[in-house]
Amino acid sequence: MGKTVEGVLITHDPQGAEAPAVFDSPHAGFEVPDDWHAILPRQQLWGWGGVDNYVTELFQDAPKFGAFYLEALFPRSYVDPNRNEDEVDPELLSEPWPGPVNTAGRVGLKSGVFRTVCYPDHAMYDRKFTVAELQHRLETYWRPYQNEMKAAMDRAHEKFGVVYHFNCHSNRTLAPPNATDGEGNLRPEMELGTINGTTCSPEYTDFVRQTLEDMGYEVVVDGFHTGEHLVRHYSDPAAGRHSMMIEVRKDLYMDAETIERNDRFAETQANMSKLAQAICDYARGQAKG
Repeated sequence: MGKTVEGVLITHDPQGAEAPAVFDSPHAGFEVPDDWHAILPRQQLWGWGGVDNYVTELFQDAPKFGAFYLEALFPRSYVDPNRNEDEVDPELLSEPWPGPVNTAGRVGLKSGVFRTVCYPDHAMYDRKFTVAELQHRLETYWRPYQNEMKAAMDRAHEKFGVVYHFNCHSNRTLAPPNATDGEGNLRPEMELGTINGTTCSPEYTDFVRQTLEDMGYEVVVDGFHTGEHLVRHYSDPAAGRHSMMIEVRKDLYMDAETIERNDRFAETQANMSKLAQAICDYARGQAKG
């Protein structure tokens, strides 16, 4: 049955023959918390606030094939479950952060655990926040997501000796202003991220890439997007814990201007369902004992 934590997350338990597979969608939620205080219009935040619009729907069939599926309900620009809790921008605070702070990487791009800019360069806030306000976001939203993720990975690994994690995202069709891969560049139809081969076995990567290519998709592995916190933190290939990220290009299923599903949505959803089934079958084939 799974469970729902109102405004925070939904879990979907495996149906039928269980597979050592965990799917998650951390960036598709848009249930707006009362204390967000973003100054931009909701439509702009929904379209350009880093939301992986409709991605949860693309992979909604994963539990039918035996996978556990976790989805965030809150906006990633409120607090991002795919960032580590120390990726804090000090400029957002009215007082010093009490713990470790890592300002490298995504914080420098204004998209740390608390995003501060909506593409292309619109400030999300006109005020600074107290430590207590931002720690509330971590404890009420970020940490429950991490706890569910860890529990699902641990359960599958304990039962099967292996676990295969598939972290689901969408990618802008064209690189936005200030993007490091060049404004206006057409991004790949499908990107797989393994943090340069460190978060899963080469066999898992090859299997997923070949499955997508057999569907006719252009696939890039560890290109512009290589993966972030969730695949990094929950992977340990040597111990049988394999994590991979996917970025599905948005024009394959939605219109970026209207933020509505387009006429390719049904086809892409059907193909992602086939991919989920293939991953679950692959994971069952790797189970130990």
